[in-house]
Amino acid sequence: MRLWIKGVLVSALFLFLAAASVHAEDIYKWTDTKGVQKFSNKPPPEGTDYEIIKGVSPNQAQDVSPDQAQDKGYRESYERMMEGVERQNRQSDAESRQKALERAQEEQHKAETERVTRIQAERRRLQQQIDEINQRGLGPYYTEGMRRAQIKEIQEKIDALEAQGSE
Repeated sequence: MRLWIKGVLVSALFLFLAAASVHAEDIYKWTDTKGVQKFSNKPPPEGTDYEIIKGVSPNQAQDVSPDQAQDKGYRESYERMMEGVERQNRQSDAESRQKALERAQEEQHKAETERVTRIQAERRRLQQQIDEINQRGLGPYYTEGMRRAQIKEIQEKIDALEAQGSE
């Protein structure tokens, strides 16, 4: 009978410790290849040297030894640090989004400037063609009607460019 009671007590103790450890969360601390110190509740990549910071469950917090209190202090310190890191990450994300928006606006402005410059250059080229046509002499193979038709065709291209430029 005594053996049965011991078995029940050992089982109960085991279950109590297992339940208490479910709430406790260990923190893994390591340094990555770039020299940045990392903290996580998940193990680091394989082959990485790391340190485990023991977590304190709510049940253990009532009756803590000096060693556990030190672990709890590490945990609180870690949580404060993680809050700071999260705050910095949010700020960094906001800055990254702002820079991306500024780059997009700058690229859009640059593209618009290039488009306007191309349109102006093409307009100058077409106007130069009109000037050359006007300076060309008339003869049996080149009549005033041909000149007007060519100028009209080039003027239509200029009008299309101006309509494109006003978009």
